Amino acid sequence: MSASPHCHPVVPVDLPTTYGAYFFGLIASATLFGVVCMQVVAYFRHHSSSDPALMKCTVAILWLLESAHFGNSIYGVHYYLVVNYDNPSALMDIIWAPPVNVGLLACAVVLVHFIYARRIYILTDRKLKMLPVSICFFAIVNLAFSWVVAGFILLGDNHLGDLPLTLSKVTLGIAAVLDIVIATSLTVILHKRRPRTPKNLSTSSGAWGRTDTLINRLILYTISNGILTTVLALVVMFFIVFDSRDLIYLALGDIMSKVYTISLVTMLNSRRRLSEQLRPDPSKQTLTTYTD
Repeated sequence: MSASPHCHPVVPVDLPTTYGAYFFGLIASATLFGVVCMQVVAYFRHHSSSDPALMKCTVAILWLLESAHFGNSIYGVHYYLVVNYDNPSALMDIIWAPPVNVGLLACAVVLVHFIYARRIYILTDRKLKMLPVSICFFAIVNLAFSWVVAGFILLGDNHLGDLPLTLSKVTLGIAAVLDIVIATSLTVILHKRRPRTPKNLSTSSGAWGRTDTLINRLILYTISNGILTTVLALVVMFFIVFDSRDLIYLALGDIMSKVYTISLVTMLNSRRRLSEQLRPDPSKQTLTTYTD
């Protein structure tokens, strides 16, 4: 006898807050991935000519990581919501795509932190070494922890208890602290490099005013990026701590990856526009120190 059309299989999870959130995270991630592609194309077409090969390779690798991250998210949503749309028990399966995305996110974040550590090193005339080295060290530790978390999730070993969740909190905490340290350091360094205005000139006079305005914009941009990435990391941590059974944190993780990459490539693409603001300044040669 055929089953009644009104009989539906019991879904073992709360769909709106799990795979519903995962689906909407994919939509937001798709939008941001389009922004990533646009910024990367603009970088290689208009802004990469004076950059060293290492910087170009970093941007290319970031794009590849974001492409793989986005592809994995599509695969995950397709597996759970399309392939197994009539198989609710499959919603409890752990497939490889989401855990691998944890590692890919960490790879993108560590590259971004490396670039900002390099900026700190350059802005201090290559005199301050301990801080950039420390940032790189903790970024690598964070990367290692993230891949350990991915491995634990893939193994699905129940004997691990809350260890994967604990390590996830640690990695997000380290990322947030590094963002704060980078934003604070760059803000202080830029402020110290502000040129002293002669007593007989106002701060808005000619080249002095343009330089001062440029530094103010760089400081504002640095603080804005630091606040955005830090808040995202803390929000993801919040949902892991207080709502780990849902997948809201996974959706936000997809968004977080793209935000890190967009913040870096947008910064690289803004250098020409910032340089043009100081073009009338005879001392414009020193601008690369600010925008490199």
